[in-house]
Order: sequence, then structure tokens, then C-alpha cells
Amino acid sequence: MHLTAGSDVLALGCSSGDSCNVNIDSLAVTLTTARYPTGLGSWRRSLDGQSGPAPTAPGLLSRAGRQLLDDTGTPLLSADGETLTQRPQHGHQP
Repeated sequence: MHLTAGSDVLALGCSSGDSCNVNIDSLAVTLTTARYPTGLGSWRRSLDGQSGPAPTAPGLLSRAGRQLLDDTGTPLLSADGETLTQRPQHGHQP
């Protein structure tokens, strides 16, 4: 379905003689050239000091049943719970 810029109305209906037992599992509004999104939701570590749009990381859930979470940029919390340190470099290997 092509949507024009501005306000478009999208309705799902059925005839009066139908049972209307319709189950919509998902709906995505994307560019016509985009693939259907498989990731669900997104996350952000904090909104402290944020003003305006806040970029997010991809969600942890996926329609594919799996999602890779790359947290190599996240610091490590020490055992005493007081100190943050950068993760050691591992050359992007697991």
C-alpha cells in the first residue's frame, strides 16, 4: 500500500456477513525499498541530560527468535560495585 506524505487512513474491516475473526500479528510502515523489520523494540541506557530525540540501540527481541547483542562498548563494573573499567580489546572475536 502506498502512503502519501501527511495524514493517511488505514482501516481493517470485514463484511457484515463475515465473522471478523482476523489476527494481525504485526504491521510495519517502512520505505518501499526497506526490508520488513525483524527486531522488536529498542533500548537506551539512560535519558539523563537528554534533550530532544534520543538515539536507541536495536531491541533485544526478534521475530527470528534470536538477536545478537554487541555490548563491547559497555564498561565493566568491578566486583566491589564501585569502579567502571573499559572492556579489554578482543579483536571483535567472541
